[in-house]
Amino acid sequence: MWNIIAITIGIVILLFAVGIIAAYAVVERMINNLFVHGCTRSIPMVRPPSPTSSMQLSLASQYCFTAYKVWCSYPTHGNNDWLPHGWYMAILPKGVGFVLRSGSGKGDTALLAFKGTSAFTDLLIDLGTRQVKVEGGKVHSGFWSTYCKMKPLIHPLVKGVKTLHICGHSLGGALSILAGVDMCSTVDSTFVYALGTPKIGDAQYAEHVTSLFKTPSRKMYILINGADVIPTTPTGIRGSYVQPLPPRQLLVGYKDFGTWMENHKISTYDALVTSIRRREGPRNSR
Repeated sequence: MWNIIAITIGIVILLFAVGIIAAYAVVERMINNLFVHGCTRSIPMVRPPSPTSSMQLSLASQYCFTAYKVWCSYPTHGNNDWLPHGWYMAILPKGVGFVLRSGSGKGDTALLAFKGTSAFTDLLIDLGTRQVKVEGGKVHSGFWSTYCKMKPLIHPLVKGVKTLHICGHSLGGALSILAGVDMCSTVDSTFVYALGTPKIGDAQYAEHVTSLFKTPSRKMYILINGADVIPTTPTGIRGSYVQPLPPRQLLVGYKDFGTWMENHKISTYDALVTSIRRREGPRNSR
């Protein structure tokens, strides 16, 4: 009898484990289908960013798309026909982002791009609300720990550059802001482009970010779709969260496709770039 009970329990545990694995696979596929369009979209050659000033929002959006594309083909480099001529690319571990640098990796201009939410593990990071104390205030612990893991790898790749562009969508937008704050003390000109970013810290940290990015050589552009719920999160259950307000550089437009998932996609933000009402920001290509 005990053998039958043991076998039954074993079967139940096995079925439970199979169910968990199947549920994980379903959620992973759902996240990929709903949030990532970069995997199926072909990318033409992308123009290099400016060595002296902020780049156009349309170009920043292209690089955000490209970050997803690079992640999709990781660990191989895939098709790099989009890579600007004469620029060197280094891909961060697990394809979470990449660094481009002019002069075959030795030039004065670089670009750092982060992919956004594209996997179940990313979603777990997004859903956290705990804060950690850092210089300037308190920030989202998940975003902070994620950036800190990449920081030692990024710094050597951009060492010595005079102009650094940093961009990302969704989770990548949050990482872009953290990276911008980190880099602006060592790089002469730092430009950040965060599309659909969630809030990353408290009011004190938001003021800290704003104070850093208010000169011609330090600019931060936060692009928000008014129909997108993600930039209004986290809700602050375990700490208050406020969106940074760089002077005249918080750009708000409106594209409503009916669901919060569609409203948050990088493809939606790419479309928003061409129709946004700007207070002040990089010119869009016509």
